[in-house]
Amino acid sequence: MRESEKLKAGVTSPMQQQDGRYQNSEQLYQKEVAKLITDIRQAHCHKNNILDGLETEKSIKDQSELEDIGMSENDFEDLKRRVRMQEASRRYRKRKKATTRSQREEMERLKRQLRQLQYYAEQSGDPEHWQKVANTEKKMQAEQKHIAKIRNLVRAIREAQRDEKKLIRSIGSLIQVYK
Repeated sequence: MRESEKLKAGVTSPMQQQDGRYQNSEQLYQKEVAKLITDIRQAHCHKNNILDGLETEKSIKDQSELEDIGMSENDFEDLKRRVRMQEASRRYRKRKKATTRSQREEMERLKRQLRQLQYYAEQSGDPEHWQKVANTEKKMQAEQKHIAKIRNLVRAIREAQRDEKKLIRSIGSLIQVYK
């Protein structure tokens, strides 16, 4: 399995197993990419067994590194381009994942809000429900009227009882007077 395939598959390399200092996955990824570049440079140097001494507009340090590993400038630029593309692709996937996650969370929030609104619409928009409420209110008003009538009748009966007791007392006192 090639190093790039191992990197994509998430297989731990001996370097990852030995070096416990790199806890951050970003650092591990960058270190693996650097190791991959070094391995490719060494393989190219052994394969071609040549040193490229062409003058370039690169810094002296870059030129000396190219000469040391025996990699042509075109191969080195191609390698740098591939690494930049991999990093850009990784950043794009990361942004896409974050965007997808936020969209999914927004969808869930909107679904919950829709369910609440539908529940309230069912409760408030049902004509039968409102008809039942109106009928109940009418019944309560009728009962209140009946209760008021009953109270008035009870009051009238008590007054009549008091009047009757007064009348009986007055008749009793009249009878005692005429005896």
